[in-house]
Amino acid sequence: MGQEVNFNQVIYLIFGFITGSSVLLLPGLEAENAAWIAVALGTLIGMLLIAFYLKLSSINEGADIIGVSIMRLGPVLGRAVALGYVWYFLHLGSLIVRDVTEFSTTVSFPQTPQVAIAIILLLLMVSLVRNGVEAMAKFTQVVVPVLLIFVFLLVTLLLNKVNLSNLKPWFPVDLKMFAKAVFSTVSFPFAEAVVLTVLFPFTQINKKSMVLAVGTVAFSGLILVLANTITISTLGAFAFNATFPAFEAARNIEALNFVERVEVMSSITFLIGAMIKLSVCLFGASVGLAQIFKLSSYQSMVIPAAVLIGNMSILMYENLYQLITWSIDIYPYYALPFEILIPGLLFVISLMGKKAKPA
Repeated sequence: MGQEVNFNQVIYLIFGFITGSSVLLLPGLEAENAAWIAVALGTLIGMLLIAFYLKLSSINEGADIIGVSIMRLGPVLGRAVALGYVWYFLHLGSLIVRDVTEFSTTVSFPQTPQVAIAIILLLLMVSLVRNGVEAMAKFTQVVVPVLLIFVFLLVTLLLNKVNLSNLKPWFPVDLKMFAKAVFSTVSFPFAEAVVLTVLFPFTQINKKSMVLAVGTVAFSGLILVLANTITISTLGAFAFNATFPAFEAARNIEALNFVERVEVMSSITFLIGAMIKLSVCLFGASVGLAQIFKLSSYQSMVIPAAVLIGNMSILMYENLYQLITWSIDIYPYYALPFEILIPGLLFVISLMGKKAKPA
């Protein structure tokens, strides 16, 4: 696991991971017209969280969240917590795969079995992840500019469909629902950045990298605020009930009366983001298993981890409705220990300077 990448490359992975599936699914819609405010607040919290994760790693010799758990909690409790994180990485990866397969069969390939789509996607990710973090970084450097170009093209083409009256009333929900929307936005996608700690042992963490990471999260949040605002102002109340609201907005585009079906760009944008996010989850699960079982290389764990992700994506949710309900109502609370509570505890223990005895 000796590859090392420049942090300037890592920021592409950070951006792709955070925008990932969220650029299509759009977090914060529980707040309805105030979704953009919820996402803006979520972004501010996300900026603090990425700085926190970097600090946690830097005071623990550049270790990832799994390494920190074993280092600070000991070989028994530490490995139990590390195994919990591997489960979380696998579960998050399975959610991404299911999002892709549901989207593909809903809007593009209704006759294609979801299993077939999942297998193709995971085979691509296995090939990428087995080649190491440097290959992942280079892949992301190539595809993120494409993602950004498509996002800005879609926004530009949708401007003539924007109806700002759809954003009124500006704050239609009570404070309790708004707080829930902010909490949901923090858990997805910003606090999921805890997965990104698996990249930190492969790069240098310093003040410059801290600034770059925080700035990248801020830019990602700006993209999501823009996507929310354009989608709601285009679709109105329909945006709050649509399964894939940004895609539905893109369907409204007719460029110069001859370029139609521009929503293909929306599909490609989602797929690029999902692949980046899935690659990090698969990499994290594989590296985590290698640390837990004291293996010299993570590569042997990539295929087993991918098989688990694929099976979980198919078996854990019976249908799209169950997936959406679980993601909205349960996921933020389910993810809270992994994203904030355990890292917070590890940070306190690290500041106290308590290091567990090695096995």
